[in-house]
Amino acid sequence: MRNLESPVMRLICFNHYKILSLLDPINRSSYSYYMDILVEGVQKRYPDVLEMIDTEGVALDVSDEVDTILEMFTTLEKSLDSLPEDVRNDITDKYHVYFSGFDCSSKVEHHCFTYYNFLKRHQKVQIQKRKGHYKLSLSHYRQMLVTYRSLGNATVLSSNQIRRICIRKGRESQLIRPRHINPTDTENRNGFQLVKEDIVSFKE
Repeated sequence: MRNLESPVMRLICFNHYKILSLLDPINRSSYSYYMDILVEGVQKRYPDVLEMIDTEGVALDVSDEVDTILEMFTTLEKSLDSLPEDVRNDITDKYHVYFSGFDCSSKVEHHCFTYYNFLKRHQKVQIQKRKGHYKLSLSHYRQMLVTYRSLGNATVLSSNQIRRICIRKGRESQLIRPRHINPTDTENRNGFQLVKEDIVSFKE
């Protein structure tokens, strides 16, 4: 922890958590705790400060998967816009059709969150997460990808295809988890295997 004994390094870390607090208001209190440690120089708590700083980086397979998820939601939004209003409203009332982001506090989704925010900062993403909607998890997104990829690379989806892809509201806790999915396999050469597993419960 000797690096944090330097005021310059503490300032860099402080700025890191300040940015995160603006991007992720839900976890703002945690970031404020880390910033207080840095400002006061509480050495005993330096390990707490470093626990959320990523030393591994974002792996290629993570960025590929996030790109594919964003592509799917971009296609879903464009397809919804092409539908008659009554059909569109019926789908949005009954299904989760909008991207809801990633959970930065999750060890599973943290790298996805990091990469997504990198894309946002550099304006490399066409869609924004929708506030006020049920927060889907990475497991939900992966389930949706199974059906999305099985439909090929369609640029416009029908209303029935959208319903097949999206998670129906009220059924978020029951997942059919995909296995052996390569998100870059756009031709679906390896196919998809759906395995019904135990119910996974998600809590807000």
